[in-house]
Amino acid sequence: GAQPLPMRLALRLQFLASASNKLTESLAVGVPVIANHLPDFRALVEGNDVGLCVRELSVDAIAETLRTLMHDKLGQKRRSANALAAHRSW
Repeated sequence: GAQPLPMRLALRLQFLASASNKLTESLAVGVPVIANHLPDFRALVEGNDVGLCVRELSVDAIAETLRTLMHDKLGQKRRSANALAAHRSW
């Protein structure tokens, strides 16, 4: 018969399901994003040039990624996010 999912896997799936909603909601309105470096997030964010991914979930790493997004690439990321929002139906 069917076996229940291990708790760790169930929590990971729950996190991914809710986190991806926030990600797609931001992209749907053309807002550049900072995302976790998970493969699916990385493919969407870096593959479409709509934000940056952060490997280490520490305050310093996130702050540095935010600074990079704000100072170096915000214009390009915003243009990419707006273009993606115009061509996708979320």
